[in-house]
Amino acid sequence: MEYNLIFQRFLEKAGTEIDYHVLAAGIIAYRKAQAGIIEPYPQVMPTLLKLREKGLKLAILSDAPRLKAWLRLVELKLDSFFDIVVTFDDTGKTKPDSEPFEKVLEKLNLQPEDCVMVGDWPERDLVGAKKAGLHTIFARYGYFGKDKPADIADFEINSISGLLKLLA
Repeated sequence: MEYNLIFQRFLEKAGTEIDYHVLAAGIIAYRKAQAGIIEPYPQVMPTLLKLREKGLKLAILSDAPRLKAWLRLVELKLDSFFDIVVTFDDTGKTKPDSEPFEKVLEKLNLQPEDCVMVGDWPERDLVGAKKAGLHTIFARYGYFGKDKPADIADFEINSISGLLKLLA
């Protein structure tokens, strides 16, 4: 049985409502004992901090189930930077369907033209964002595909700190 299910079942048997933030922290402690530690790309934390200081709303949109998305965010110590996290569990749809993007807009109470999607998978992140009417930024630093990605982004950055210039 996968370890995340073990922790989840333990909390259920304890009669406690599952707090995914707490559950994620417990699973991460276990994972650190079992495997190496992953790290965010360079300049992620300072860039996110500066974006927050500018008063920008930040969101995560993930095709992963809610728990796996939170596990990554907590493990990378990025969980406190984002206003909302929308996952597959919120819509039952994955990118490039426009519904997950629309859910982000709904939760942030924003219009598409006032938002930008930063993504490293053009066929999913950027196509879906375009369908929903968002501006797009291709995060080249996270793209590991062999082929040159389709030229569909409004902008392109080679490091996350490039966002600061684009969103100035």
